[in-house]
Amino acid sequence: GCSALRLTPPFHLIQHCSVAFDDPFDLYGRVTGYGPHSFFIEHDAIQEGVSRRFSYLGCNPYRVVRGKDRTYESFSSNKPVTQIGDPFSIFQSLFIGQSTGSWAQLPPFQGEAIGCFSFDLARMFEVLPEFARDDLHFPDLYFLFVEVFVAVDHQAPGALLIFSPSPERLASESWDAVYREGQVRLADLYAKVMTGDMGPKKMHADKSSLRIDGEQSS
Repeated sequence: GCSALRLTPPFHLIQHCSVAFDDPFDLYGRVTGYGPHSFFIEHDAIQEGVSRRFSYLGCNPYRVVRGKDRTYESFSSNKPVTQIGDPFSIFQSLFIGQSTGSWAQLPPFQGEAIGCFSFDLARMFEVLPEFARDDLHFPDLYFLFVEVFVAVDHQAPGALLIFSPSPERLASESWDAVYREGQVRLADLYAKVMTGDMGPKKMHADKSSLRIDGEQSS
């Protein structure tokens, strides 16, 4: 089952879910169905000497930002906006006026942007030899902005179901309405987490999703 909803500052709606699973990747299949714009990212706690401490998984971002070289697209409500320029400046502009706090009792990633930067972004700062052919055309930057996701602490039982609405919404919408929406979305997430053996067993090749192991998650 799940514990009662908790509202934590700045605005995290959280449920602890006592769900059994062999590996957090099992939950990824249940929650996302291995669909597009889904994610499974693992986060080490190197300072604590712990590898694979946290896992984060989810889908259905409210914004997708991706690009290569100096051309970047931001998708929100299926309306793409294309920008040309420095990828770091473009990415940083998305966070202007959106400062929020964090809660020490939660895992380090507490909502908003999750994704990756490619090694080739180093070419923005230095000249590097080019020996390999770019046949994969992997983006230099690919981030999903999410409000609802699952966090797993490998040193604690169960999983956390988290609703973390975007700062834009908190600044422009009724908090009561956002809270009620969070209750509904967490209830839907709980139902998916608890599907167990009813979920898909394997990830199909045409639905593969990025899995990243590393010390940092953004």
